[in-house]
Amino acid sequence: MLFEREQGFEKQKLIFWIANLANAKQRVAAFEDAEKLLNHALSISEKSFGRESAEFASTLNNMGPYYLDLNKLDKAAATCKEALAIDERVLGLSNIAAERDLSNLAESYREQGKLTKAEPLFKRALAILDRKRNSEAGEAAFPCNNLGLLCASQGKFSLAEGLYQRALHIRVKLLGARSPYVGLTLTNHAILLRKINRIAEAVKLEERARATYPFDQSQIVDAKIADLDRRAWRCYGQRDFASTIGFYRESLAAARERVPNNQLQLARRLKNLAFAYRTAGEYSSAEALIKQCIAMRGHAANSSGLEIADYYDALALNFDSQGRYADAQFLYAKSLAMAEAGQVHYKGYLAQAFTNLGNVCMRQGKFNEAVAYYTRAQALSEKDLGPDNSNLPWILNNLAFCYQRQGYCLAAEPL
Repeated sequence: MLFEREQGFEKQKLIFWIANLANAKQRVAAFEDAEKLLNHALSISEKSFGRESAEFASTLNNMGPYYLDLNKLDKAAATCKEALAIDERVLGLSNIAAERDLSNLAESYREQGKLTKAEPLFKRALAILDRKRNSEAGEAAFPCNNLGLLCASQGKFSLAEGLYQRALHIRVKLLGARSPYVGLTLTNHAILLRKINRIAEAVKLEERARATYPFDQSQIVDAKIADLDRRAWRCYGQRDFASTIGFYRESLAAARERVPNNQLQLARRLKNLAFAYRTAGEYSSAEALIKQCIAMRGHAANSSGLEIADYYDALALNFDSQGRYADAQFLYAKSLAMAEAGQVHYKGYLAQAFTNLGNVCMRQGKFNEAVAYYTRAQALSEKDLGPDNSNLPWILNNLAFCYQRQGYCLAAEPL
């Protein structure tokens, strides 16, 4: 709201901030707030630039993924379709903005099972990227991966494999071998290989995928578990936390029934259930489950530093949500120590560890400590992920807030 009262503040930046705030609300299941913010951004965009503008289309397109998360697939398709029509009229059929709209519209159709509608849209999106010589850019990985899913579901395994390999090449190049998006693509490729009985190759990809975070590979080994997890996530998107907990409990029970037990899978199921309990405000239940994860995986031969740090962060977040800031800070510091010792192999994690500590210090009013953590997080985020990465605005915003609370307005303003 402060930005809106600032006359010289650029409207594009204001819309960007509102959209990011909506995304943050969405992540914590505050869906009504998220939708209000997205509609507010849409209203500002319409008043400032008009409905027939690329800015309005871009803002409208943000609604698509929001509706997809809530399983409102018809609304997702409608908003993406409208954004596409505007971008095609204003910018032309082959503009990069149209590629974004096409990819999101195609995904909304794929989620509805309308494969004949989705397939040509994904192909058009890739064709635009190829013509613009952006086939190696990060944007290309999304339509490649999702068109691969579509082709695999149609039994076009050779085409699907080529698309997965292309998406994997792009993501490894841009994000590093341990990126969660690399893990997702490896998982999809492994599922395909198992379908065509290339088991040895699938196992190798599964091993690579297990080194990534946060995607697990339950769907490879047990379709029932994967289906329960998907149903849980849909219920979470609809704010039905009781059903979310129920499905995650079923998923955990199914994982325990497997012979032999996969301890990594069990820990992931425990963490999912803990996440659901925390969201529902059942903090003691969440705490007990995360501690089980740490006890189970803390000294396992095949556990990674990233996995353990993630459990510490999950437990810290649970404490943070209760106002137990000292306990949260202690655990975030443990994760940071692991990252600084080189035990956590994930690009951008060290910056995130400093950010977590800055956040918990800020909530305690320890603004000097928070500034020190945010400053380190800013430098590392720019170094590891580039000067325009999506995590950086949050770090800069919080750093500016700390300066402002200390009365250093001149230091806060440029941030």
